[in-house]
Amino acid sequence: MFFDKKKNEKDKDKSKKKEPPVPTQLGRKKKRRGPDAAHKLPTITPNTRCRLKRLRLERVKDFLLMEEEFVANQERLRPADGDARGQKDRARVDDLRGAPMSVGTLEEIIDDHHAIISSAVGPEYYVGIASFVDKDQLELGASVLLHSKTMSIVGVLPDDTDPMVYDSHSGGEREIQRTMLELLNQLDGFDARGDVKVLMATNRIESLDPALIRPGRIDRKIEFPLPDIRTKRGIFNIHTARMTLAPDVDPEELITTKDDLSGADIKAVCTEAGLLALRDFRMRVTAADFRAAKETVMYRKHDNTPEGMYL
Repeated sequence: MFFDKKKNEKDKDKSKKKEPPVPTQLGRKKKRRGPDAAHKLPTITPNTRCRLKRLRLERVKDFLLMEEEFVANQERLRPADGDARGQKDRARVDDLRGAPMSVGTLEEIIDDHHAIISSAVGPEYYVGIASFVDKDQLELGASVLLHSKTMSIVGVLPDDTDPMVYDSHSGGEREIQRTMLELLNQLDGFDARGDVKVLMATNRIESLDPALIRPGRIDRKIEFPLPDIRTKRGIFNIHTARMTLAPDVDPEELITTKDDLSGADIKAVCTEAGLLALRDFRMRVTAADFRAAKETVMYRKHDNTPEGMYL
């Protein structure tokens, strides 16, 4: 009886022990790969060249073509409204998230629906996790999006995302329009500021917004035409002052050309001629270098070819 009593007490102690908690389903999971046959081609035997090996290779090729045709048919039969449905769901999720949002750091995962986060401006919080959040992306130390009022987790930021949260639907055109409107508001300000001067320069005035250059907004428009022969000579002397020129270099050959050369073109010609001399390991720049440089610069100018220094 004594031994039976001890045995019953041990059984009661075992029954009182708590079962371990169910692990949460959060965090990034390792991708499970299938068998090797799922992503590798079968080994074709024999290794020697023979008719049997050729027939087996042709059979594998037929199987691959059948697989490719099956995938193409599935893509073709996919409903066309799938993208629209995805955009609608994404818009609904954005509405649930709300705006504005703040960024926090995930410190600890309590269960499938609650976690502890910390923010840069306050202490740690015990918050909930929204049902539409991709829980596979949650891990300790991850940057998460927080709702501004409830402080609940409504999204996960990738590691390479800028901490400043931007609107995902605003493109570059909207940012350009916003900058343009702000510039116009500053130009048409209500307060007369005589100590502020705005200088703008462009080489494509036909592509500017007409609202920016209308009369009354810009006081003066100054056009700088192509330089004359005297100005070209001065620009050429400025850019060749520190270059070692060969005796056969004649500046007038480049200056009196019929091509429309601007000051930037003359500088590009001098730079390209110096690079040609360096490529040939010469200490002096010859007239042939200037001729080749001029042809290269004019070719890039008329054909809109991207300029490369070491082409």
